[in-house]
Amino acid sequence: MSNEWMARLKNYAVVDVETTRNDGDGEIIEIGLVLARRSDLVIVEKWETKVRPVRLWEAQATALQVNGYNYTGWSGAPTLCEAMIKFGAKVKNAVFVGYNVAFDVHHLEKSFRESNVADESDDGYICLMRLAQLFIPPAKIENYKLATVCRYLGLPVEDTVHRAANGAECAYKLLKFFHTHRPDFSPDLIS
Repeated sequence: MSNEWMARLKNYAVVDVETTRNDGDGEIIEIGLVLARRSDLVIVEKWETKVRPVRLWEAQATALQVNGYNYTGWSGAPTLCEAMIKFGAKVKNAVFVGYNVAFDVHHLEKSFRESNVADESDDGYICLMRLAQLFIPPAKIENYKLATVCRYLGLPVEDTVHRAANGAECAYKLLKFFHTHRPDFSPDLIS
């Protein structure tokens, strides 16, 4: 990784999104963010927002149930555009970090486009699931789900109802664990 790239990078944006579907076609209904300084992983900000879906008829009932969606809880939620404007301002020049981050990044990039909001985050990202697969031998763990990895490492796990803020917080703790306990951890392990 070039020193020029590292100099531009201010923060890690540890993200988790919840969506109306479990595939790439769903809408974001919640965003969780833990913004941490890259130099020492000190938390700069925690932020979360619900997002009002507009194509609810396309949703998967199982996805909504897992995410705890209900009409009343989301009735006052901001639109996608409003949420992405706020989110975009927070993640400027940051590198996305997440568990199975490709899912989150896919939905975030799609949401930036759909809402015509500029994505000024960095192009790189760190996938904590990939790091877990590199650092934890398959013979030692049942699977590589976030909760399983956290339990294996002695970290607190997310509630059964998936909330984006909890997922981002869990992913942040995992990032911090790898940073602290793995001498071979390096941001060069960017996907």
